[in-house]
Amino acid sequence: MDSQLKAVAYGVTGSWADAEEIVQEAHVRLLDSERNPDSEAAYLYRVVCNLAYDHLRKEKVRRKHYFGPWLPEPVADDHFEQVEFQQELTLGFMLLLDLLSPAERIVFVLHEVFDFKHTEIGELLGVPIPTIRQRFSRARSRLKTEGLALDTMGTTTPPDEVKVLLEKMMALVFAGDVDGFIDLMSEDAVALTDGGGIVSAAVRPVTSPQRIAQVVMHLVQKNMRLDEIELDIRAINHSWAIVMQERGVFHSMTTLELQQNQIRRIYVVRNPTKVEGITSGSQQKGDQGR
Repeated sequence: MDSQLKAVAYGVTGSWADAEEIVQEAHVRLLDSERNPDSEAAYLYRVVCNLAYDHLRKEKVRRKHYFGPWLPEPVADDHFEQVEFQQELTLGFMLLLDLLSPAERIVFVLHEVFDFKHTEIGELLGVPIPTIRQRFSRARSRLKTEGLALDTMGTTTPPDEVKVLLEKMMALVFAGDVDGFIDLMSEDAVALTDGGGIVSAAVRPVTSPQRIAQVVMHLVQKNMRLDEIELDIRAINHSWAIVMQERGVFHSMTTLELQQNQIRRIYVVRNPTKVEGITSGSQQKGDQGR
């Protein structure tokens, strides 16, 4: 059950580290409760949902001052074992959810991702059913206003295609083949690199295949001994990603969003406070820049 609770909190907050803390706090509140709830499961879901909602409201304010592009924390697929989804929590989908207000997002995530009924969501949040329906409608309308079809949000690319393009991309980067890398990308390609002001990363979204190739080449090859780099392809956020380490220290995680078998989005997470969900615990958690 905890896996499902953490997945819900992660879907709402975009942070696996925070999701774990929220679920832990929910269990503490259950133990401290003076009254035994009729259903411990329902109690935990209610507390997790409300804590995640409150956390997101505060994070929305903090993210206005975030240094450079913000990306959700990546999470290894084995953290999602025994969790059923209606909509996969890919990194691209998670990023799109950040367009929503906290009130819209929690309703949308519970209904669209985890298949909760509006009545169940209303009970969890203590909100009237008509309000829940209105928030869900607004969330769908907001995403459509942004020109996004709900059935194509980060879920249309078969993971194996992402894996093939990742391998091709990294081979070209290490070979210094700029033209070959450019050929892999669509004309409207965008790269987002999240360093959180802690490590070097592009402070704005990078557009145009030519510029993206230059930035990624620079990011990988600057001050790095290529013979000391380790690449590991991992199942992350229901897709594939390349985790790069230099001399055993985390350097970056890269995943892709494709369109017609071309790279449309490149997501690069470099912020070292965001890698708990994909490492074995060797990284230290920090609050800065999350």
